[in-house]
Amino acid sequence: MEKINSEPWNISFWERLEILKKENIKQRVVYIYEKADSSTFRYRVYNMCQSLDYSSKWVGSYFFEDELPLLGEYIEKVDIFIFVRTRWSIRIDEFINKIKKATKPIVFDTDDLVFDVEKIPLIMNTLNIDFNNPENYSYWFSYVSRLWLMGKKCDFFIGTNKFLCDKIENTFKKPVFIVNNFLNNEQIKISARLFSQKSKERIQKKKFFRVGYFSGTPSHINDFKKISSEMIRLLEDCPNITLEVTGYMEFPDNMKDLANKKRIIHRPFVDFLTLQRKISEVDVNIVPLVDNEFTNCKSELKFFEAAVVGTITCAIPTFVYKENINNEKNGYLCEEGDWYSTIKTVYEKGIDQSLILSANDYCLEKYSPKKQVENIEKILEIIIKK
Repeated sequence: MEKINSEPWNISFWERLEILKKENIKQRVVYIYEKADSSTFRYRVYNMCQSLDYSSKWVGSYFFEDELPLLGEYIEKVDIFIFVRTRWSIRIDEFINKIKKATKPIVFDTDDLVFDVEKIPLIMNTLNIDFNNPENYSYWFSYVSRLWLMGKKCDFFIGTNKFLCDKIENTFKKPVFIVNNFLNNEQIKISARLFSQKSKERIQKKKFFRVGYFSGTPSHINDFKKISSEMIRLLEDCPNITLEVTGYMEFPDNMKDLANKKRIIHRPFVDFLTLQRKISEVDVNIVPLVDNEFTNCKSELKFFEAAVVGTITCAIPTFVYKENINNEKNGYLCEEGDWYSTIKTVYEKGIDQSLILSANDYCLEKYSPKKQVENIEKILEIIIKK
């Protein structure tokens, strides 16, 4: 079996610098992030640069906060600097001052409503943060205010959807652009194989039906509480259904008995390519969320990452899911009270193959690096001309 590289972005500073020296390229954009990870960095930095590999006008590369002293001497050679969810620090501030002296545009990119101190109570409540622990206040006020200060020093902003971008514009009163989260080529390659394999397996009659939930952060207990009573009833009424959770999770008290009985199976966090395989192994992917201002700012990544492996999604109708899921055509939208009946119907009747194909086609058409490059180029062109 082909060995997969779960950290394809892990290349040296000098290799990333060489990317900026490509011939026949008119413009260069640098993305700056604090430290590489498989979440925000992957979507908002690595994938963006990969998309720009398809551009004949722009080239993109990425660097980290501790590399800024080395990067400083190359500022004149770069046309745009994009700081992605980067918290203010004195090192960042000194680097920004050098960029401003060189009169280069500075952009702030964020994928979450984490830049407005007035939203901290909402954030903490949504993420089930303990309000009785003073250290949590210190962390969140520091985290959000440093992002706010970083944003104040930037000229332009990029967000993942219109709902979030409206919040950004309201806070900073500066131009804002939308660039969706999207897949990278590594995901697309492995997902194509998984989709083909899953299509063959569907021909066989399956005894068990698996509902999957995939958690990238340890803060989703409130989301699970919203559907726990319906999921409990579903598992009790349908003994052949299991709920499989991959990633971080602390189950609500009323679900712990089913977890102990192995009707709810919990597996640890996995890398982003193994995750595609895990998603392909379930029949339905669920996206329960507390529906509020914070969660409406989040992207639709759980929909498109499931669709490309042939797994259908049931999601709460927040802004992005209403915008991209055509109910019963390429997925399902579930308000509170709909989860039991929707999943049970799919379990009993089976998933329409046309729905699976529709979701797959839609997401490959919209969320590939090649499809996103035109929009990214257009935004960069506007910024450079301002």
